[in-house]
Amino acid sequence: MLRLNSRGIGMLMAVGLIAAGSSLVACGSEDNGPKNEGGTGGAGGIGGTDNEGGSGGTGPELCGGAICVDGESCVKARCECTTLPEDSCTAANPDKVCNPNKICVDKDPEPAEFRECRNLGEVSEDGQLTCSNALGGRSWLRSCETTSDCAIDFTVCMNERSEGEVPFCMYNYCGTDNIERNDQGQPILDGEGEPILLNGEAWGACDTVTGLTEGAEELTGSCIPLDGGSRAVFLCVNTGDLGPGETCRLDAGKDDPEGLCGAGLRCGGNNLQRTLCQTDENCPTAMACTLESGGRKYCDFRECEQDADCGSGNYCHEEAKFCLQLNYCQERCNAGTDGGENGGCSQEESEQFCAMSFSNPAALEWPDAQGVCMGECDVLDEGACTGPGGRPQRCAPAGTFFEPTAGLCVDATEERSPPGGPCGGRNPACADGSACTTQGTCVALCDCSSRSWSVDGVCQQTTEQCSASESCVSAFEGNPRLGICITRD
Repeated sequence: MLRLNSRGIGMLMAVGLIAAGSSLVACGSEDNGPKNEGGTGGAGGIGGTDNEGGSGGTGPELCGGAICVDGESCVKARCECTTLPEDSCTAANPDKVCNPNKICVDKDPEPAEFRECRNLGEVSEDGQLTCSNALGGRSWLRSCETTSDCAIDFTVCMNERSEGEVPFCMYNYCGTDNIERNDQGQPILDGEGEPILLNGEAWGACDTVTGLTEGAEELTGSCIPLDGGSRAVFLCVNTGDLGPGETCRLDAGKDDPEGLCGAGLRCGGNNLQRTLCQTDENCPTAMACTLESGGRKYCDFRECEQDADCGSGNYCHEEAKFCLQLNYCQERCNAGTDGGENGGCSQEESEQFCAMSFSNPAALEWPDAQGVCMGECDVLDEGACTGPGGRPQRCAPAGTFFEPTAGLCVDATEERSPPGGPCGGRNPACADGSACTTQGTCVALCDCSSRSWSVDGVCQQTTEQCSASESCVSAFEGNPRLGICITRD
């Protein structure tokens, strides 16, 4: 059995770049002319005479001690903007708007559920979102009468529970994030000293209609952790009828059981990445070579209006309006410290590894964190991977110093390219026992079991994976054995 270290597998960390802004001070300059010629003076200043330089400028005109920005005028010692006959801020800068206090401010981003808003009571153009402080701060909330009016699969309508006082879709908490409390907000404990759960146990079934298991006819949700920033937060997510490996869409409606994955599963897989490209052919069919950055071109998501715009095997995300590859239902697991050896993966088809789904590096220390079950494999074994529901998969290198040929089962095409064949973009995936180079060519993997490499990185033994005209060359940093077969000059 191959055993991978959960803390050493592919954790992506988002690095924030902080740009240091510098302040710009406006002032007049002292312009000293040659002898017998006065300087011209700074802006707003007066010219000098003889050997005396001109005086400095007075700088921008102040309005009650403040400086008015473009779009504002000084009215009774106060900077003000106007909205009639047109917005003076927007006329001066399309990214600004005159707010109710008659000050030019940045335009709000488009209203989106749970996104921050400014003006309490404001309603979005489509009439579905209202700026409310029901969550403490000001945010856009979806109005509702019943939970069927809610769009996000981990929300529930609080209208009935609040007797109409909170007619909005709110987070549907579960597990220890939804417990019974007294009037002082303190947890009420049961006879064993444990808090009383109101909407099911963590990782178990929960109610998606009212957010309360008591009185529920059927529990149609899964209580799973989501990344809360400083800890995992348990929310009740709608589940459906789809089984492992069955095709799903990320834009499926929360009340569409035929489009949602069943309990213990999540809709994922087929992760598209912005890779380097020269033409569209270097990109998956759901992407195009249109993103330019730093003088290079990258694959980017294709915009769309309907599924037909995206090609075979893809779909147009209903809200985001960009193409995605069809997803499939994968087994969820606990990648946190309480997940145990394999996070609770079923182990039915092959040894399983619970891969972390959160990009937050702090999640490595949390007791609970959402993960997805991935098969473990040996990269030199042919046919080592069988995907859920029989989906085609291949074994991708994920070796360590102690287990150099260890790999993880990842999605692959039905058709495979042999060593020397094309790969990447719209080409087939490489056959088992090979890998795709940055040049888009499949190369055979080789095992330098003696761990003896020359200074040029060539294995000093004959390997059974390479032909007589090839050498096994070291290609994986930190891996003492695994290499690729390269034809000798």
